[in-house]
Amino acid sequence: MVKNTFLFLLFLSAFVLLASCSSKQQQEEKSQPAEDQQLQQQIQYLKDKLDNTVNILETPETGEEFIAKSVQYAEAHPKDTASAVLYFEAANVANSLRQYRRAVELWGKVWQLYPETEVAPHALFRQGFTCDNSIRDRHLARHYYELFIQKYPAHEYVSGIRDLLQVIDRDPEDMVKQFEKQNQEGK
Repeated sequence: MVKNTFLFLLFLSAFVLLASCSSKQQQEEKSQPAEDQQLQQQIQYLKDKLDNTVNILETPETGEEFIAKSVQYAEAHPKDTASAVLYFEAANVANSLRQYRRAVELWGKVWQLYPETEVAPHALFRQGFTCDNSIRDRHLARHYYELFIQKYPAHEYVSGIRDLLQVIDRDPEDMVKQFEKQNQEGK
C-alpha cells in the first residue's frame, strides 16, 4: 500500500511537472509572434530613419541599432528567407559605417545560409569588391571573386569579375600610366 501510494504520488508529481512545462512553453510560443512583430516594426522604423539620413556617419547609433536588430531577427528565424535580406541590408549599413570586415562577415552569412536567394550572388560580389577596394586585401578579394564565378557561373556579373581578376594584382599607378599611354597612341 505504501508502495502504491508512493507510485501514485510520483506519477502525480511527474504529471504536474509536465503540465506546467507544457503550459510555460505554450505561453512562450504565444508571446513569440508579438515579440517578432514588434522587432519587425523596430527594424522597419530604423530602416526608414536610415533611408531619410543624408550621411549615415552622422547618426552611427541608428545604423548600429539597425544592424543589431536585423541580426537578432535573422538569428531567431534562420529558415525565413527574409533573414537573407536583413543580413544583406545590415551588411550594407556596416559598410556605410566603414565597418568593412563586419560587412564582409554579414554578406558571407547571406550566400552561405541562403544560397538560392536573389541577394546571395550580390552578397558574394560585395565581399570581393569590399576586400578589394576598402580593406585592400587583394588575396581575399581574389578568393571571393573566384568563388563567385564557381558558384554563379551564369550570373551577369561574371564577365566583369573576370576583368577585375585580370587587373587585381596590378599596381593602380601602372594601370593609369598604361591608360594614358593608350590614349596618347589613339590620338
